[in-house]
Parts: sequence; C-alpha cells; structure tokens
Amino acid sequence: MNNDASPASRVRRLRNHGMERHDALVEQHGGWAYEMKSLGCNYRITDIQRALGLSQLSRLDRVRTRRRQIVSMYNLEYV
Repeated sequence: MNNDASPASRVRRLRNHGMERHDALVEQHGGWAYEMKSLGCNYRITDIQRALGLSQLSRLDRVRTRRRQIVSMYNLEYV
C-alpha cells in the first residue's frame, strides 16, 4: 500500500476489483475509463447476505461468550 493512500481508499479500490476512476481519465476517454491500480476481487454481498449478517451481529456477544466457555472446557479436559 502506498503511504499516501488511506485505508478507506484502498478498501474501496479492492472492492471495485482494483479499479480506480478519475475525472480526468473519464473526460479524456469517456465514462467507461478506469485504471487498474492493483488486483482486487468482488467483495460486494447480496441484500440477503447483508440482512443475515446484520441479524447475526445482534447475537455476536452471546456467541463469542459461548465459544470461550467451550474453549475453556477443552483446555481443562485436554491440557
């Protein structure tokens, strides 16, 4: 990552398959012009995945607490 690039701009670039679009580039080459800055993937999720993720966030504390309890039981049993 470049020192001048903020984490937010890097995440946006990765979200968009590593592409960046600049006003000067669009003016010169048209609306579909973009520059490949890095390799990236499609990190977008569907509306259903988003809704499921948001609903699961509400129980995150309970799940983490229960997992820690289970780890403690394993550690007592096998260590």
